[in-house]
Amino acid sequence: MIRAILFVLFASLVAVGAAWLADLPAEVAVFAEGYEIRTSLAVAVAGVLLVALIALVLFELVRLFASAPRRFARYRAQRRLARGYRALGEGLLAAASGNASSARALASQARRLLGETAPVLLLEAQAAQLDGDDRAAAESFRRMLAAPESELTGLKGLLGQAMRAGDREQALELARRAFRRAPEAPWAASALFELLTGAQRWSEALSVVDRLPALGLVSAEEAARYRAILLHLRALDFARETRWMDALKEERKALRASPGFVPAAVTAARLALRLGRLREARRILEDAWAITPHPELARAYADLVPQERPADRLKRFERLRARNPEHPETRLALAELSLLAGRLDAARALLEEAVKANAPARAYRLLAELERAAGASASIVQGWLARAGDAPPDPAWLCEDTGEVLPEWRPFSTSGRFAAVRWSVPPKVSALALPPRPPFLLVDGRPEPAESDRAETAAEAAA
Repeated sequence: MIRAILFVLFASLVAVGAAWLADLPAEVAVFAEGYEIRTSLAVAVAGVLLVALIALVLFELVRLFASAPRRFARYRAQRRLARGYRALGEGLLAAASGNASSARALASQARRLLGETAPVLLLEAQAAQLDGDDRAAAESFRRMLAAPESELTGLKGLLGQAMRAGDREQALELARRAFRRAPEAPWAASALFELLTGAQRWSEALSVVDRLPALGLVSAEEAARYRAILLHLRALDFARETRWMDALKEERKALRASPGFVPAAVTAARLALRLGRLREARRILEDAWAITPHPELARAYADLVPQERPADRLKRFERLRARNPEHPETRLALAELSLLAGRLDAARALLEEAVKANAPARAYRLLAELERAAGASASIVQGWLARAGDAPPDPAWLCEDTGEVLPEWRPFSTSGRFAAVRWSVPPKVSALALPPRPPFLLVDGRPEPAESDRAETAAEAAA
């Protein structure tokens, strides 16, 4: 609408100007070599405009013919580029669908039309992988490293090939380069962390673990657990080198990262005990018990005072009871110690409380042991053992990948995944296949001191 109004205004002004010019009483005279040309001003202006228009048309025609070869070449280049990108797109689709022959043919056509560009190299690498030609694929990926915009894609391709070939050293170097090139890429951080832990390079893995939550790979709590495990493993390396103080410092860091991490607490207490720091060892175990009561913590707490009488040990364990009195593991540990100390009534009361709280099978096995110590008949003992088979399984170290019950904590699962072993309740079949040992009745697979204590308990019961 506005353009129409402006056009009408312009046309009106031109018409008014032309009418005014035609009515203007003026003429133009031109003298040239004895000739004289006279005309009105309007005719002169019209003539000048006509000549200018003819000159402009001639100029445009000359420019059009002069630029025709260049414009034709540009048209052909654009058409060639369009054909190349069409072949490239169709080739990538063919590679994604697994059509190796079509992908290979379209890759050759795209190279002929587009030259050696990063997308063409990627298509050639994918076509070579479909054909099973790893050498050609690796060559295409290596050529992609030359350009900054395709370097990361080339590194990812070479990393995948190295992992499939089992060359973890080369894969680690490629992952390091990819992580330096793009630390914000989740796949680079994940691959580097996996390879570093697999190579047992705990210190370098610690520098990567903090990036995992920011990239959305793990939660902050899981990253803290990873950090605790890495610090614990580094402490074990220091301990193997008899660097006891350095190992204890690493375990302290591990417990600060994950206060309930049982292997770190147990190892830290043993290291502190080796260094003559009994009070620190006791405090470490008591703090860990307040968060996660665990049979291994109970064993380590018992080892703080070797050759201790069962009654004295039971009295000392009251400190653990005060830190977490309602936990089932607290009741079971105290019941077992009461049984060893010959306090059968106290043991029975604790075990009955545990059974009411849906205790695991270990409570029923302890009840069977209690009845045996009290001189009950074999049928009563077998009855409690039978109920143990129907009770919830005892918590154990469980592989998250396979569901396998492990005898102890490990940094890797049976499938090789890092930090995939947790303290959890296994399936009942697995629990029956490998029941966890009690922390006191069996020590390192030997019956001492349970046999002597059991004899003392039987004598007291007979008296």
